[in-house]
Amino acid sequence: MKMVFIQGGSRLKKDNKGNWYTDGNFTPEVWERYLSCCDELTVILRKEDKVYDVEFAEKKFCRMLIDSRLRIIDLPDIIRPKMRLLNPITRKNIRKIIESEVASADKVIIRSCSLYTYMTYKACLKYNKPYLMEVTGFAKEGMTHHSLLGRILAGKFEQLTKELTYNAECATYVTQKALQERYPCKGKMLGCSDVQLPDLSSQDNLTNRLKKINSNLNKPLKIGTAAFLDVKWKGQAIVIRALKLLKENGYSNIEYEMVGLGTGKGLKNLAKKLGVENQVKIIGACPHDKIFEWMDSIDVYVQSSYQEGLCRSIVEAMSCACPVICSDTGGNYELIDNDFLFRCGDSKMLSEKLLKMMDVNIQKEQATKNFEEAKNYQSFILNKRREAFLKEFIQIE
Repeated sequence: MKMVFIQGGSRLKKDNKGNWYTDGNFTPEVWERYLSCCDELTVILRKEDKVYDVEFAEKKFCRMLIDSRLRIIDLPDIIRPKMRLLNPITRKNIRKIIESEVASADKVIIRSCSLYTYMTYKACLKYNKPYLMEVTGFAKEGMTHHSLLGRILAGKFEQLTKELTYNAECATYVTQKALQERYPCKGKMLGCSDVQLPDLSSQDNLTNRLKKINSNLNKPLKIGTAAFLDVKWKGQAIVIRALKLLKENGYSNIEYEMVGLGTGKGLKNLAKKLGVENQVKIIGACPHDKIFEWMDSIDVYVQSSYQEGLCRSIVEAMSCACPVICSDTGGNYELIDNDFLFRCGDSKMLSEKLLKMMDVNIQKEQATKNFEEAKNYQSFILNKRREAFLKEFIQIE
């Protein structure tokens, strides 16, 4: 059985020795998940034009799984440079490749809505191929805070996401109800986060966190965010503005670290402009297997996005028994104590939450609550549900 997987958001990256990489969203475990229910998996992603030094790539990106059953189709990036978007030949060639792969496939998995995945959807209809839609976030909000072009296309992509999801034979959602309410599917539906957590039956993470909190008395509060650095809707600028408000009120003992793909140039400039550059540190890209180590090093995890489905980084931080403050977007309310949700874009409200979280007793309380909630997202629990659902999809004629 041949399966095609396509997503139009993440980009393939290549090093100077010919090895392929992705961002941390696609670990080898993710590809194994799909390979477990097919004989051949074809992964279609757009690629970056840049070629990376192998040592840099190994440190910053996630190495693509090497398996004889897995094929990689690298498509031109139609957005970078932007002139490609206006090139009808490029679009035609992309459509031709996608149609060819869909025509020879038995089943198709479409992740999120993009120009690439919409072409795939149309090909599925043309060749009568069953497809599963993976819904990972809110289209309109994500596009609105992306760029000028994104704001122009936001309404269109919202409608396309609804169309793709509704007409799918099956749909999976990273939330339990938030995304399902916006993007219903006429076929079978499953709410199941795509986070990958180890067995948390040991209490070591919580024990170590509580010890860390006790040892941090009179030390600066270290907060952190793991997200793309040059994507505006991830909202790190809101945290920087909150630091400025706190500094104006006499609280400058907070350090802010950011990990993620991108340069972070705009965020650095903003921190300098607001006079908090000494409190802000850009770490940059970090392989997924190092993220937990970094989360253990911070005191409070902050997710300030303007849109999310169910943020995996939040769940990962919770599994490290890390106190969390996050915006009230998407399915975040399904995870975090309401006392530590703040309105999207509201730096003043975020600053108030940060002040509250300086209380070590509150840190301990939130660490314990979050760790217990994270147990519901352990991989061995989610994998069983996901595998059973994929098998149902495979059996559809």
